[in-house]
Parts: sequence; C-alpha cells; structure tokens
Amino acid sequence: MNAGQADPRGPDVVSPEVHAAPGPTLLVPGPVLDDPAGQQARESAAAEQALIEQRPIGEVVQALAEDRVEQPAGNASQEAWADWVIATHPALDPEFLRAMKRDDLREQYGS
Repeated sequence: MNAGQADPRGPDVVSPEVHAAPGPTLLVPGPVLDDPAGQQARESAAAEQALIEQRPIGEVVQALAEDRVEQPAGNASQEAWADWVIATHPALDPEFLRAMKRDDLREQYGS
C-alpha cells in the first residue's frame, strides 16, 4: 500500500507480505485501509493472535471478518459517516472528522 507514492522503507508503506509467506497464510479480510497506520495495526493484531497466541488462522480470520465495520449508506447521517471513518481510520483526529460534512467524508473515505 502506498508503493510508488512514499518512501518504500518508510512508515507510510505497508506490505502484508502475501507473496512470500509459505503454507497457510494469514490474510486480513476486507479492503486495504487508506490509512497506513490503521492497516498496520489490523495486520499486527492479526499476526499477534495467530503467531504469538497460537490461535488457529481460520479462527483469527473469521473473527476479523466479523469485526469489520460496514460502510454506511450514501444518504446516512453525517454522524454515521464520521463514526465509520473513525472506526476504520483510527490514526485520524476524531474532532477533525466530526467537523467535516457528510459528503466530504463520503467522497474522501468512502469506496
């Protein structure tokens, strides 16, 4: 994520290492977040559960899929959109997001 846009060795580039991992791999379900810190946090949490806590990979992936927060409808309230962006982009400032207009939140962070 962000390859070609940022320093490949810097903190703004996230690589889930899907190409090099042998055997059953831990693929974090859902879309890749636009926020490198948030994506790294999701992948780190998954890796910790599977590799350190020794939970079965299928169980970890299922739990992550169930925890995913669905994007609100396009005509949902500004509050719903702000809540969703805060949940999916934890590194962003919540006060800044709550001050944004719904259409701006939807355009900048929605899919």
